[in-house]
Formats: sequence, structure tokens, C-alpha cells
Amino acid sequence: MGLKSKLSKMKNFLFDDEEVEEEVVVKKPKKKEHEKKKDKKEVVEPKKSIIKEPEYDDYLYDISDVKSETVEVPTISRTEKTEFKMPEFNDDDFMYILGDVLDRGNDPIGLLRFIMDKSNMELLMGNHENDAYIILSMLMMEIDSEDTVDKVLTDDFYENYNNWINVNGGYVTMRKFKALSDCLVQNDIVDYLSDLRLYEALQIGDRLYILAHSFAYQHFDEDKELDEYDMPDFLYEHVEYGKKYYSDDNIYIVTGHVPTLFINNEAKIYHHNNHIAIDCGAYMENGKLACLCLDDMQEFYI
Repeated sequence: MGLKSKLSKMKNFLFDDEEVEEEVVVKKPKKKEHEKKKDKKEVVEPKKSIIKEPEYDDYLYDISDVKSETVEVPTISRTEKTEFKMPEFNDDDFMYILGDVLDRGNDPIGLLRFIMDKSNMELLMGNHENDAYIILSMLMMEIDSEDTVDKVLTDDFYENYNNWINVNGGYVTMRKFKALSDCLVQNDIVDYLSDLRLYEALQIGDRLYILAHSFAYQHFDEDKELDEYDMPDFLYEHVEYGKKYYSDDNIYIVTGHVPTLFINNEAKIYHHNNHIAIDCGAYMENGKLACLCLDDMQEFYI
């Protein structure tokens, strides 16, 4: 395959007019025997953080695994009766979104851009954001030679692309990404994804809250610093809610990733063993979008 054909193939991934369908398998071109050695991906690990005092004047909220049926994160009035209500969210509040705004709903790119424009919202990395970043960052690479194309269109790339599109819902993210007419906007999105942090650690009163998309137990050590864990521990591995991670009763782990419907069959924020699971399955038939206020522990649902 010549350079012109390879460039055309990369362009079609990003800019062709055909929609990405849910069950599309991208076939890799046949390689000669001496070309079959796999190329290893280089993925930039997102930034990590240290424990800090939150800077906000009013309320601090957590939300996770948002389904983008509408572009904006829902905001309804804050009332005493909080069932099926979302908080009134204003400029004095701050919201952490614990990953996975991509690959769900009708317009995940629109939702991501909405969050990008908000100075009082921070998206932490979820596994869906990482999957999208791996693919999109490679497709947006500057092409300066045939070797560069070969470094992108590897066996690993085709495997990751097909898995993202066909298994993890990436087809809707890819379709909306391709629909963007400005490549500078596409680059801004990829840059934003590259800067997402894996976790946040917040001291609120006597309590320390560790916020992350997930937090695996298999590599857990109470004496281990948060920045000593690997990326998969915060993205792909599951929390073990039956185990209390820290002996300190004032340390709480707030996560998403696993819908509470899979934990106890309830679309309600789950509290157990100093774990707080806030993914209530917004994308599921019987699920809800949940939001937790860390200042007073009020729960909000729609």
C-alpha cells in the first residue's frame, strides 16, 4: 500500500461523510511476512493530583457516567425534597464528573465540549475517555512520512479501534467527532482528553474523599501513595465494595464505573465500607442519573 493510499485510509477514519455504524469491522491490510512485527503504542498517561482543600464558595457535587441524551448536565432546583431532583448548579458551586461521558447517549462530543467550557466543572478520566483518547490521538498525529502512517495503522490499532467501535459504544463518539468541520476543535478535544486526571483527593472537614472512576483492590496497599498506582487501577478494574480499603474511618472512596444496579439491584447511591458508588446506571432502562453533594451528603436523582 503506497503513501497516498495510506493517507487516504487515515483521512477516512476522521473526515469521510459516511456515518460510523454500530457493527463495523475495520480490516487491516495484509502485510508481508517481514512486516508482521507489532508496533507498541505510546500512550501519554493523564496527570495525577495531590490532596487539596477544595476552592469554592457554595456546594461541591459529584456525578458520574453521564448519558448524553441532552447536551447539558441536568440542573433543576435544589429543594428539601431531593428525590428525582438535580441541584441548582451556579457559578459558586463546583462539580466533579467521575468519567465516562463518552460513548453513551446521542451526543457525547457535545456533552464533552459543554464540560470543557465550564470553569467550575472537572471531568476525571474514565475508561471510555481513555479508549477514545488512544484512538483519536493516533489518528490526529501529524503525518510527515510513510513510516508515521505505518506506526499508526498497526495490528494493535485495528484491534483497539474495532473493540472501541463495536463493543464499548465508540461508534456514536466517532460519528460526532467526524462531524466536526474544524480540525482545530478536534485537536482541542484530544488535548483536553490528554490532560484529564485519574483521581482527585479532597479534604472536607474531617473527611478525606478520594474521587476516581474506579479504584481496584488487587494492587491496594494502605501505605501506598495514590500516585503510585497504575492507570488501569483507576479506570478498568472494579472496586471491591465488600472490603474496607483504609482503616481510617474518615477516608471515603467515591467511584463510578459499575452501576449500582449490578451491586445491589437498586438505582440509588450505594454506601458501604466507606465506599460511595454513584453510577446509578443512567444509560440503563431502569437506571437514574445521580448526583452527590459532598458538603451535606444530599443525594439527587433524575
